[in-house]
Amino acid sequence: MVHTSRARARAGEISRGHVRTAFPHPVRRTGLVAALTGLVLLLGACSFSFSVGGNSPTIDHEKVEQKIKEFLPGTSNLKITSVGCPSGIKEKKGRNFACSAVIGGNKFTVRVTQTNSSGHVHLERVEAIIDPAKAAQLLESNHFTGVDCGSSLMVIAPGRTFSCRATSPEGETGTIPIKVTSRSGNVTVGTFAASA
Repeated sequence: MVHTSRARARAGEISRGHVRTAFPHPVRRTGLVAALTGLVLLLGACSFSFSVGGNSPTIDHEKVEQKIKEFLPGTSNLKITSVGCPSGIKEKKGRNFACSAVIGGNKFTVRVTQTNSSGHVHLERVEAIIDPAKAAQLLESNHFTGVDCGSSLMVIAPGRTFSCRATSPEGETGTIPIKVTSRSGNVTVGTFAASA
């Protein structure tokens, strides 16, 4: 159990690695006071760059689709099942367009930015891809039991929140909100709220 200073307790939040746990006044002591390690819920890289340049005045959308399949999510054993990018996009530095991809039955967006007028592009995933099993592991490591964060991957934009049901170390059942703070999967874990 981590003992926070009075000053930090008054400030109302504790930060550990990529996870921030917030406690409103008065501080409610639950298992989330325990030391938290960085929580990575992301699947693969957030962004990368490459060239699809050729002899055409337009972007080779099929090459972009293939690169998305190869590198996003990259480090996961889950595979992207489909990718769709618009065709006929002219090569022009600074021009953006969006592609849609599907993984685990969930659609997510990939933003494509042309970094020059010769087919070099930068891809970045717009949303975080959340593995609910990893969110459950975080809560279980802090002495919550019966944790249920769902069973399917979640595609969540930064700033959005999802909830997990759990039983607290004190034996109360309720929910814990988890706010996604970045597309790389950083999160803020909220305060446990017991069911009425």
